[in-house]
Amino acid sequence: MSNKLTIKGHPTRGKEVIELLEMLGGSNVHKHMGINDRTFYYINDTTGIDCDQTLWNNNRYTIFTLEELLEKYPFKVGDRVKIPEYESEVRIDKMYWDGYEIQYEVYTDEVETYSVKELNQWNESNNKSKTKMNNTQESLLKKNSITISSLCYEDEVELNFGCEYELIERDEKHILIRKKSKYPKTYKECCAVLGMTCDYPDIKMVSIDECSLYTGFIELIRCRDAYWKMAGEEMGLDKPWNPDFSDDSTKYNIFSYENEIILNDNNWSNRVLVFPTKEIQNTFYENFKDLIEQCKKLL
Repeated sequence: MSNKLTIKGHPTRGKEVIELLEMLGGSNVHKHMGINDRTFYYINDTTGIDCDQTLWNNNRYTIFTLEELLEKYPFKVGDRVKIPEYESEVRIDKMYWDGYEIQYEVYTDEVETYSVKELNQWNESNNKSKTKMNNTQESLLKKNSITISSLCYEDEVELNFGCEYELIERDEKHILIRKKSKYPKTYKECCAVLGMTCDYPDIKMVSIDECSLYTGFIELIRCRDAYWKMAGEEMGLDKPWNPDFSDDSTKYNIFSYENEIILNDNNWSNRVLVFPTKEIQNTFYENFKDLIEQCKKLL
């Protein structure tokens, strides 16, 4: 009897859990967010159930955490891979669980099925998944990089004064790309980015708890503003980045739900802590999670 595949939820990368669920043939009819790490999500039965120790001992189920699944099966639908019988890379059009392994299908003149072992053997990805860049990341890359393989030595390239660049190789092209900023890790460093002192407005007639929440929230907003300022500089906006909730671009949020801190992404939710990329979102959370926890009543 073949095994059923089960993916365990992830508290900060729930969207990836749901994406994999759907790529493998599951339909998220219950609109799970995938963020409960004590819930299992099934491919053939999309109902999430709470963690039950007996499930781990049941040999009818093959259970992966998100990290384990991506490490063993690094390819996804939409990735372009090298296959010996084709001159150019081909697109993975489908992936499914056959009861023992994940199989990948490529649609060309006929449907071809490949195992992860074959794809790893033929590709130089070194077991790393190729992921699509979102619109914000693509825009950032275009504004901060120049392909120089096609340039003559006599050509002049205008670069932003005061910025550092590095030469990288991508898709057989040499690209000059601006180095990413090192984002601050403390409130004091964020104030330095904003060019302000680390003082607070005078607070009167408030309790100790209220004062802690009030001053903590000021710190949190200033730190966020520092990250928005640096993100705007990286994107070449000549002003701090600021979320526009009237457009449909993906935005990365940090908020509180049922007394838990949630990291999520969507294109509609207006939150206090919102960032242009997942990398900046994760960096902010790692550097200021204690402050976020202190202020979660306001998030």
